[in-house]
Formats: sequence, C-alpha cells, structure tokens
Amino acid sequence: MAYPEQRTTSLKGCLIVSLLMVGSTVLCIFFGYVTADVLCVRHADPWMVDYPDAEVEVITQEHSFLRPWGIGATTRVIRVYEDPRVVRQWYRDRHFALDASGTDTQGIGTIRLARTSNGPNDETAIVRMGTRCTMALDFTR
Repeated sequence: MAYPEQRTTSLKGCLIVSLLMVGSTVLCIFFGYVTADVLCVRHADPWMVDYPDAEVEVITQEHSFLRPWGIGATTRVIRVYEDPRVVRQWYRDRHFALDASGTDTQGIGTIRLARTSNGPNDETAIVRMGTRCTMALDFTR
C-alpha cells in the first residue's frame, strides 16, 4: 500500500504568508482612513470658506488629526476686515444658497456653520466655523 507524499511546510513559507496577511490588513486600514478623510474634506469644502475679497486674518485653526476638515475635529476662527453686518449677511446668503441647491450639512460628518460676531469697536467681523467628522477614527483624542 502506497502512502501519498506528505507535504511539509517550511518556516519560510509560513513567514511569507503571515507577512502578506499583515501587510494586506495594514493596506486595507490605510485605504479606509484615506477614503474617510477625503470624504470628510469633500463634505466640508462647500461650507468652510473664508469671506471673499477682503483681508482675512486667521486667529486660530486647530485640527485633531491629519489635516483641517478631515477626520477628527477642526475649529477655525478668522477676523475679516469688513463691516460685520455685510459679512454676516454674506454667510447667511451663502448658507441659504447651498441649502437650496441640495448641499446638505449632514453627511459623513457634522458641519458647524459659520457664526459671525462683531470684532473690537464693531469694525471687523469674527467668524467661527468647524467640523467633526468620523470621530471614532481619530485615535489621537
């Protein structure tokens, strides 16, 4: 009676298969993060804009992960050297126009629409805006 050949596994083969499995897992996680980050930025782009045609000074901009408006939380505060009432009305009109066009603030993340307040001596406008997107993926917090 003949026995079939026994297959022997080598340590080298096991190591190669293990490395391929770990590598493919890391690659999948990386592409998942990149995809989520791109979707976060794309979702925020229409809403998170600076006031045009005026001098704008960034007072603070903080983001908790890789880049602004991506995965995590982003807060931006700017000073616009323009009449606060005009700036407030521009943001209000822009938000209504985006809303009417079907651009939604609800998506992969949460948009905190621009809020405008008067700066010192009512000569400038202070604008606060921000996003929170897929916070569960932000392991830095």
